[in-house]
Formats: sequence, C-alpha cells, structure tokens
Amino acid sequence: MYKNLSFAGVFVLLFLFSSLNAQSLRIGPQIGYQKAQDADKGQVMFGLAARLKVLPMLGAEASINYRQEKYGDGELTIRSWPVMVSGLYYPLPIIYGIVGFGWYNTTFDFSSQLNDAGFADETKQEVGWH
Repeated sequence: MYKNLSFAGVFVLLFLFSSLNAQSLRIGPQIGYQKAQDADKGQVMFGLAARLKVLPMLGAEASINYRQEKYGDGELTIRSWPVMVSGLYYPLPIIYGIVGFGWYNTTFDFSSQLNDAGFADETKQEVGWH
C-alpha cells in the first residue's frame, strides 16, 4: 500500500513542479456547444485561440469564435463573433484564472418577409470585460 502511495505522491510532485517552457506559443481550435434559452435548437460554435505563456505563472490568450442561433423557425438568425484578449494566471500548472477584454459583434438577420414588414437587418458591437 505504501508503495502505491509513494508512486502517486512522486507522480503528483513531478506533475506540479515540472519545469515549464516559458514563452511557449500554442495555437489551436476551440469548439463548444451552446443553446440560448429561447433558441429553436442548440448549435456548435467554433473558434481559434492563441496562447502565449510569458512566465511560468503568467500568460496571454487571444481568440475569435463564431456561433449562430435561429429563432421563430428561421425567421430570425443571430450570428455572434466575439474577439477576446485575456490574461491568464497559473497558481499551479493545472489550474488557471482568466480575465480579459472582449469586442462582441452580433448580427440580427431577419427573413425577407420580416424585412418587407419593416424589420431591418443590423449588426451591433459592444465591448466588455470577461
């Protein structure tokens, strides 16, 4: 039993205190599933992110994502593409906190019938913290 505990302890210590490659850049895809409260159905959202670790405990991330939701059997389509920049703090290699700034773009695309009824397509842009 002590042998198993020793092995687990050594593994945890090696994992937590292994040397980190500072200033490593990682670029990769982001994927998720989201369903807004009143949306007809959920949608897969896609994105791309780049993370730069500048110090063992500090990093930065930039990302852009895209998602689309349909309402009223396709009468309204909402497209969102947030652009975000974030700072990351790693108190431990496997745990991090994140805070950042985002530029949130949302397009409201109405069907041609609703356009004829006076609803105009529009794009809104907002900035905010996350």
